[in-house]
Amino acid sequence: MNQSENHSPLSSPNYCVTVIGSTPTEYERLDKALNANSGFARFNMKHELSASVSSFPASTVHAIVLTPTSLALVTEADVVAVRKATKPGTCRVYLLIADRTESTPAAGLLDDFIQRSSGHEPDEIATRIAGFFREAESLNRRTTPLALRDKLCLGLYKFLGVFWSLSYVVAALLLLTLLRTFAGPRFVHEVLVNSYIVLPVTFFGAFFIVHCAFAVSLNFLFGIRIRKKLDAAFAIRAVIFILAASATACSITTLHVSPIGKLACTVLAITAHLVYRYAFRIRAECTSLSEITNSVADPEKRFLLLNSIGSQPFTPSAFPLFSFRSATMFISYMHGSQWSSETAAAICQSAVDRGMEVFLDRSTIPSGALWRQLLLRGLSECGCFVAVLDGTAAVTDWVLAESSYAMLLRKSIGKPRILCVLRNAEKIVNDRQNPFHVIYQDVLHQPPELCYGAKFLVADHATLTPELILKALRRVRPMGLLS
Repeated sequence: MNQSENHSPLSSPNYCVTVIGSTPTEYERLDKALNANSGFARFNMKHELSASVSSFPASTVHAIVLTPTSLALVTEADVVAVRKATKPGTCRVYLLIADRTESTPAAGLLDDFIQRSSGHEPDEIATRIAGFFREAESLNRRTTPLALRDKLCLGLYKFLGVFWSLSYVVAALLLLTLLRTFAGPRFVHEVLVNSYIVLPVTFFGAFFIVHCAFAVSLNFLFGIRIRKKLDAAFAIRAVIFILAASATACSITTLHVSPIGKLACTVLAITAHLVYRYAFRIRAECTSLSEITNSVADPEKRFLLLNSIGSQPFTPSAFPLFSFRSATMFISYMHGSQWSSETAAAICQSAVDRGMEVFLDRSTIPSGALWRQLLLRGLSECGCFVAVLDGTAAVTDWVLAESSYAMLLRKSIGKPRILCVLRNAEKIVNDRQNPFHVIYQDVLHQPPELCYGAKFLVADHATLTPELILKALRRVRPMGLLS
């Protein structure tokens, strides 16, 4: 029999506690303990005979509670259901022992999923469930505004992207108007007298001028500060852009628009361009980590993806005018290497002691936690990315996906700064088929003076310390044209 209680007037609560195979007494004691934890998120509580017949939609945060009796009756179908429920990172599994005389059962099929706890009494389990729900509530409050921002920026990026084409068309129209001011048909000029048309034309003309000024300036700074040279191709393109922008500006001055109207259009054009640049950055941060992970897991797609990332050339757009500076660090390491795990933990502790906010990959997040959201947000927002790589250890898909994501961001928007800490480096540096060699090929082979935003540190000696690694990270030059 399926019992259900609503502890909130909402018909579709965000949180659900499912008790599997409990007795009425066990269910009642847990229900009472949960209600005693006043102030935490609204929830539904229900009873099911087995996990395989329960529903655990990913849109809801779940707590699955087992008892020794139901744990002893677990089947493979239950394991599949629990694994599927915990995979999205919105579900945790707990063991409830209401009778203190009852001992903790031996390891079973669901042992890897059950949360470790010093006690399994109703009060202890209720406290842990309440803590998990509060964690989810806090993450939801912090993530929802960011998600709305991301969605808005993605829409603005597509919308403002159309401005480029329109601004080129309007610039050509204004240039034609300028040429026909003194001779030839006056149709175009007469059309631009219309008050409903002249203001949008002025705006798009100003947008084109802002675009030209930004493109020339960005490429000029990129040439003299990064490439250390300006070639003839740049000079020709720069002259064309400058002449086109100047002609557009001259044409705008002939339009019947008040000075205030022209100033307003110019300010709007500058604002639209800055918004476009910001939306471009957010769009890069919203790269699908799941898609990268799926490609890395596919043997046929893996090399193509990694090679495209490793060989992707740098362009001026990868170097922001001002570098990103953030005291946040994301550490990625290889689970199959004891050295990699220990080094990552030591770096994490040393960085935390120095006031940095550190994200040590999902192995440090409790089982069933909202790790996918935390992982993506940690990668997107980090200012420093440290990859602790052992050339002789097994390569996992997640470490490759994290490295790929960080390198994509670096080559798209100039952050995060990347430090590769290598042990048994010859296995990576000399093996061109090694996936880490493919991803970090420009870091491994470019001269240090040309490798902005990334550095590698060979750690084959026994004197490696977290302080030495943090010192090396501080030496990684940030990618910025004016910094």
